[in-house]
Amino acid sequence: MATPMFLSGIVALYPIVWLCLLAGIVGLCYTAYLLFAGLPSFLGIDRGEGIRASSAALRSVSWYWRHCWR
Repeated sequence: MATPMFLSGIVALYPIVWLCLLAGIVGLCYTAYLLFAGLPSFLGIDRGEGIRASSAALRSVSWYWRHCWR
């Protein structure tokens, strides 16, 4: 899951704001897709529980980012 974000961070070597933002959004969307698709099979749970677990993981990362990196 971290690979798309890592690859989108490489774009920051070429400092154009809109390009970095676009690459970051694409990397974040693909990371979320990988989380939603892979977590149920990795944990051996059904798809509904996987969506809830994936959403909880994304919410916790979002909370951490907002409160700890001010």
